[in-house]
Amino acid sequence: GAQPQGVLRAALDNAGAAPAAPDPITAPTRRVMTRNLAAARAGDLVGRDKEFATLRNCLAETIAESRTQVVMITGIPGIGKSRLVEAVGALAHAEDALLLSASAYESESLRPFAVWLDALRQKVADAATDIFAEHASSDREHLLQQLSSLLRRESTDGPVVLIFDDVHWCDESSAAAVHYVARSNRDVPLLIVLAARESESQDNMPLQQMLRGLRHDGILIECPLGPMSEDALRDLIADCAPDADAERLSHECSGNPLLAIELARAELEGETGTSLNELVRERLTRFDVDGAEILRWASVLSPHIDVATLTSLTGQSADQIGAALESAERQAILSAKDDGLRFSHELIARGIYNEISPLRRQVMHRRVATYLEENIALDLSRAADLAHHASLSGDAGLAARAMVLAGRLSLRFFANDEALNLARKGMQLVNRLPDAERIRVSIDLHDIRLAAGTVENWDAAAREVAALAEQAVDHGELAHARLGYHLAASIRWQKGQWSDAREQTLQAERVTRSSRVEDQIAGLADTAKCLLLLERDLPQADAMLMEAQALSSRKRYQHQSLPAGIGILRFHRNELDEAEESFKDARTLCKTVGDRFGEFQCNEYLAMIDIEREHFNTALACCDEMIALANKLREGSEGPFARAMSALCHYALEGDSEALDHGLDELRIADAKHRLAYVQIKAAQIDYRNDRRESAARRATEALELASLLQRPTEEALARALLAALGRDTDDDAGAREHDDVLRALTESGISQWAVSYIQSLEAPPGQH
Repeated sequence: GAQPQGVLRAALDNAGAAPAAPDPITAPTRRVMTRNLAAARAGDLVGRDKEFATLRNCLAETIAESRTQVVMITGIPGIGKSRLVEAVGALAHAEDALLLSASAYESESLRPFAVWLDALRQKVADAATDIFAEHASSDREHLLQQLSSLLRRESTDGPVVLIFDDVHWCDESSAAAVHYVARSNRDVPLLIVLAARESESQDNMPLQQMLRGLRHDGILIECPLGPMSEDALRDLIADCAPDADAERLSHECSGNPLLAIELARAELEGETGTSLNELVRERLTRFDVDGAEILRWASVLSPHIDVATLTSLTGQSADQIGAALESAERQAILSAKDDGLRFSHELIARGIYNEISPLRRQVMHRRVATYLEENIALDLSRAADLAHHASLSGDAGLAARAMVLAGRLSLRFFANDEALNLARKGMQLVNRLPDAERIRVSIDLHDIRLAAGTVENWDAAAREVAALAEQAVDHGELAHARLGYHLAASIRWQKGQWSDAREQTLQAERVTRSSRVEDQIAGLADTAKCLLLLERDLPQADAMLMEAQALSSRKRYQHQSLPAGIGILRFHRNELDEAEESFKDARTLCKTVGDRFGEFQCNEYLAMIDIEREHFNTALACCDEMIALANKLREGSEGPFARAMSALCHYALEGDSEALDHGLDELRIADAKHRLAYVQIKAAQIDYRNDRRESAARRATEALELASLLQRPTEEALARALLAALGRDTDDDAGAREHDDVLRALTESGISQWAVSYIQSLEAPPGQH
């Protein structure tokens, strides 16, 4: 509610006034060039002298003034964008710059940081592994910082040039990384060159947001490519096909250099086509039946063309496929790149692809998707390919299953935005599926959606997944029924609706009684763990864990909820050493299966165990892991809780309450009542031990209100015990007796034994505390 003033006020006043857009192809006014750049010419680049000069001068100024610039090259397909960025690459080599280049592909628009991964793996593979490894980055912000730091380090040895082609297909995270890196490294010699089709880039909202940001920052130079002049085209044709009729062809190709080159080659080889598609069609006739079929499959797989996949899909031998690909390379249909064979231009791939009938294309995409579904492993790029091919297969079931597979893999690698996008796409397909499959896939997609992002209407979400679980029971899909009830229980638990959560979790256990043994183990363990978290029906939870253990030993199958549930039970009994071992076992299993929320919960309890022992330094290490995990998970109460727990440990060690108060405010905003109650109780205990009576009373009072509202007996008992002790210290005997009366009833009803031990220490004579 404070009124902005000073620098902030001035910034707000000018926020709407973006800097004037630079002349599209006007190079920077200051020309400071190294000797190499001053002498650099366009070489065999024909007809783009003005654009080449712009790029050359941008690189010169980047080096001389040690600052970052971003150039955006736009134009229609075939107009020469890729050729121009190749010329930039030659300039970079002339300056001994570190050149990192990659292209975006339509099929990979769901793969996080796709162009960055491809670019870094070619030149700084170890750095790419370090930055993008599953365990390396605590969150996206940290990952972006690592990317920025890498480029800053590399720029100390010389300029860095980034070239990303076809960015109209780039994913959201890649676009965000370009903006972040450009903004964060304005004072280093970094040139970023992007190329895109103007019309298609308009549909890529993350790309447009990035460009708007760069324009506003004043570091974007825009370089649109128009049609080449007929004079330039005559020179181009004369260079690549001296015997062709350059005069006629330069007039017929409408200023498009790719078409000019292909028409010239076609004329020399006796082809009669007048468009690129016609030329592609004629060129295919040069291949035998098997060779043409291989190229059709290659166009479907593009850009990921490899002999092993083609062998599996076509049934032809590796020698046959190799011969066909080699012939295609000789005819300039394919070209060798650093990462393997690619079509010489995407338009050629598209021309071959368009020659396949729509029905057959669906069949081919279905075969590719089925192949990938069986061989997906733990590879995000293959998951993106799977989703791409399945969505074009015409098979709604295959496409929906692909969204589930790719979504879960994205979650495993903390690509939450991509997982959420996949879940939404899957939801658009489910109504076309038979009832049983619709229910299964819908529950799986809800699982992904709830893990990837927050839900605005949590009550409606809980009702929806519970209703799907009921339908799953009717169709005999018991494993998915259990998952649906478990999701509903989790939503209710997070919002403090303990009674509803208890009923849903018990229902999850009931439906698994007639299912596979593995599902029974998971159902029993999940239900027991949920009951223990709720502090409800503890003897029943104990019995379920014993039954799950017996089944697990007999079947030799371990589910992560089993050691986690045992750990919670042992923690409840104050068997801290045994609980610690169980949680470490559970954490390892969670890491193995990619259960990030389960992993967070294990670290949460390990921190609580150390706090109970008053080993606050050790607890801080667990809190750091919680913070790292929380930053990768969907937005929820995990992050605020992890930061509040870390602040609590520092409060115990150093007595500074500022960070703790901020952490508690975060928990209030997140409406995480049960976690807020726990942190306030522990802070109140620290205050009481350090004779901060007023603070202890305030914290214990808030914790009591929350625990009573949530019907959390352990936290309520601890709060009342502290308030009773404070009452006795201040001669408020009536208030102390009131709390003691309720406390006795709570203790008799069964609360955690570690809480009982603390309460007994408060009731001991002062010298024995």
